[in-house]
Amino acid sequence: MEEELEVLKSIYCLPGECCIDGNEVKVLLHVNGDLNSSEDRKKSGDTKIDVQVVLDITSNYPEELPVISVLSDKIHRNILLEVKKNVHKQLEPYIGSPMICEIFNAFQKQLEDRKEVVFQALDSCNSAKHDNHSNLDENLIWMTLLHLDHMRSKNRYIKTITKWTENLNLTGRLIFFERLILIVLQGHHHDIKEYVNRQRSVNVDVDSRGQSCKERMLSVLSEQKMQDTNMRFQDFSVIDFYAAKELEDFFTHWNMRDLFVSHVKHLHGVCL
Repeated sequence: MEEELEVLKSIYCLPGECCIDGNEVKVLLHVNGDLNSSEDRKKSGDTKIDVQVVLDITSNYPEELPVISVLSDKIHRNILLEVKKNVHKQLEPYIGSPMICEIFNAFQKQLEDRKEVVFQALDSCNSAKHDNHSNLDENLIWMTLLHLDHMRSKNRYIKTITKWTENLNLTGRLIFFERLILIVLQGHHHDIKEYVNRQRSVNVDVDSRGQSCKERMLSVLSEQKMQDTNMRFQDFSVIDFYAAKELEDFFTHWNMRDLFVSHVKHLHGVCL
C-alpha cells in the first residue's frame, strides 16, 4: 500500500490536493466547467467545482473496498450518491488488487461524465437563490427623506404629490417649517424610485413667469431600509410646524432622530 500512496501523492501533488493521515486518505478532485460558461456562473466563481473524496482504508484492504465518502458543497447530494454507487460497481473487478489510484480515477471519470448535469443543477440553484433574494428585497420597506427648495404653486404641488403617493402605495409626511420643505416617504424601493423619477420629470410647479415647470431642486437627503426601531406611517399627510423644537420632536417621536441630526438639523432655517 505504501507504493500506492507514493504514486497517489505524485499524481495529486498540488498544495491541498492530497492528505494522508494513517489509514485515511483525502484527495481533492476538480470538475471544470466549459470555457463558454454563463456570465452569471463566471461572476459567482462557479466555473470550477471541488469534490473531496475520502477513503478509510480497513485492515482487510485490498480484499474489501475502503469506506468511501464524497463531499461537495456545490453538487446535490443525490448526484454524489449516484456517482458513489457507480464507482462501487466499477471497482468490483479490482477487489483483491491494489486499487487506491483506480478509486480516484473512477470518481474523476464519473464526475466528468455528469459535468453537464452538475452545472445545470448548480445554475438552477443559483437562479433560485437569486430569485429568493430579489423577492426578499422586494418585500423590504424603505424610507427616503427628500428636500424641496421651494413651492410656488403650493396647492397644485401638494395635490400632485398626494395623488402620486396614493397611486404608488407610499406613506409618509410632507413637512413645512418656515422656508424648509421636506418629504418623508415609506414604501417599497421601486415605488419610491418611481416617485422620485416622476417628481423630477413631470411638470409639478410653475416658474417665476407662471409657466408649468419640472422640479429641478429636489435633493435626496437619505435613502435606507426601514429598521425595526422605525415606526411606520399609516397614511400620507401634510404637516406644518411653527417652531424648530416641534420639528425635532416630530422626528424623535417617529424614531427618526438620526435623520434629523444627520440631515435636517443643519438645513437653512432650523435653529435650535
